[in-house]
Amino acid sequence: MVFKSRIDWTFKIALLVVFIVGLIGAIGIYFDQKENSIFPSSTFLLFILCLNILLFILGKKTDYTFEEKFLMCRSWIFKKKIDYKEILKIERGTTLYAGWKLAAASKGIIITYKGYNDIYISPEREAEFIALLLEKNPAINVKLEN
Repeated sequence: MVFKSRIDWTFKIALLVVFIVGLIGAIGIYFDQKENSIFPSSTFLLFILCLNILLFILGKKTDYTFEEKFLMCRSWIFKKKIDYKEILKIERGTTLYAGWKLAAASKGIIITYKGYNDIYISPEREAEFIALLLEKNPAINVKLEN
C-alpha cells in the first residue's frame, strides 16, 4: 500500500518565496549591469525556475510504501528502507527536526528504528498509516500526544 506525503502551506510558501526572491534577484541583476544584456538575469531566473520545479517534483514524488518485509520511504531520488522489526518508536514531530526528513509538510511523525536512527515523514492518512505499521510490528511504542 502506498501513502503519499502530505503537502502543507509551509512547503507552498517556500516555493513561492524561492520564486519571488529569484524574480527580484533577476530584475536586480538586469538593472545593475553596465550594458543592456538580458543574458545574466535570464540565466539566473532560469536557475530559480529549475530550482522551483525541482522542489515541486520533490514534494509530489514523496511517498511511503508498505512492502512485504520493510517500509520504503521515497522522496524523488532519495530512498530509505526500514525493516518493520527494527522500528522501535513512533512519535509526533513537534520541533524543528534536523535529521533524515522525507516529508513535504512541517508536521509529521518521527520513526525511530534500529537503536537511535530516525526518520521524519508526513503521510496523508496518518492514522491509517500508523495502524498498518502496528499490524506489521505490534511492539512499536506509539507516543502521539502533543
